Amino acid sequence: MSFLTQIIFEHIIIHWGLCFVLTMFDLVTGPKYKIRKLFIPDSWCNIFFCVVINQVFITFPCLYLFGNFSNEPFLSWQNLYKLPLTLLYEEIFFYTTHKILHSQYLYKKIHKIHHRWTSPAALSATYAHPFEHFFSNVAPIILAARFAGLGKEAARFWHAFALFNTILFSHGGYVSNLHDKHHTDFNCNFGVLGLLDYIFGTLRM
Repeated sequence: MSFLTQIIFEHIIIHWGLCFVLTMFDLVTGPKYKIRKLFIPDSWCNIFFCVVINQVFITFPCLYLFGNFSNEPFLSWQNLYKLPLTLLYEEIFFYTTHKILHSQYLYKKIHKIHHRWTSPAALSATYAHPFEHFFSNVAPIILAARFAGLGKEAARFWHAFALFNTILFSHGGYVSNLHDKHHTDFNCNFGVLGLLDYIFGTLRM
């Protein structure tokens, strides 16, 4: 099995596995355990179609770029600083692209689609305009790995970690309040870690 096939297979398993479990939990328990009451902005068919289109035509082709990374083994002492550096780079790239999407024109034309979810849910992580999905969801993850100099195996780990973070922690609606707050107030919590939000005064708890 090629590296590209493996990482796409892993993406499908992690993404749809988390989405299925968390969505079933949403539907069975209702608002009992969620930070905010779940609001579904579209039909399940349209939501599924949007997510699949973004996945097949944007995410999967972009994952091919990981195949051009070096063959450095995962168990390398260099990854002790490269992986934290990757997280920092993602914070910079995502915060910047996310803030740009909140400019008046781009918000109205593009980012408003994602903000139809006033309460994040697992499926809402990639429910977005295709341009946004590439520009702000996929590109920061791949660029962060490239800038940090990760090898293929470390990039696989980073990709899995980023998926868990995006779906479970940012959009799951059960763990962190930061992104939930962003979807209700719009003008805060643009980053992943909260680091740049803290620096630039946009952090709201």
